[in-house]
Amino acid sequence: MQLINLDNLDVLQTCDYIEDKVYKEIEISISNVNKLFNNSQLYKSSNGLLYSLFCKLKEEVEFLKRKEILILFPFLKKVVNHTECRSDLLKSSPLESIRKNHSYLIDILSRLKQLANNYVVKHEWDEEYKLGIQNLHELDQQILMLVNVKENFLFPKMDAYKCSGSCKSIGKSKVETHHHHHH
Repeated sequence: MQLINLDNLDVLQTCDYIEDKVYKEIEISISNVNKLFNNSQLYKSSNGLLYSLFCKLKEEVEFLKRKEILILFPFLKKVVNHTECRSDLLKSSPLESIRKNHSYLIDILSRLKQLANNYVVKHEWDEEYKLGIQNLHELDQQILMLVNVKENFLFPKMDAYKCSGSCKSIGKSKVETHHHHHH
């Protein structure tokens, strides 16, 4: 995963980066793991716990992506473009709800990691299973990166938009010149 300097991105660029880059790579990894596992004898004959957790992970990632594209990103765009006082707007913030999804994802990942022998490949595993586990490890890293981008870059950037004292509109003067009417 090519690392770009996230400090240089504004809120909206960070949203685009998450949607266009991070989720794309996660989806590619998910389908790779899927293919490899489906071709693995060992995987087919195993107790199915890894399979059901992996399915849960897949569902959770898809759910989170939809939630962010439909709710989080439009909300952030609204906050950024809003020139009046934002305190009411920020009260209805989906950030807490997204954070719950994050901790649920991290929980699934840690359970997968245990089942996958901490991603240490065993020589008796078949080739597909070995590759599947290696790809799962990569997926694990990508999902942690997804969480990290939001928790450590995107969400802190939102703090700049909290109203301070006199509730003057913050930052971008070009936004202030043409008033948006929000209903």
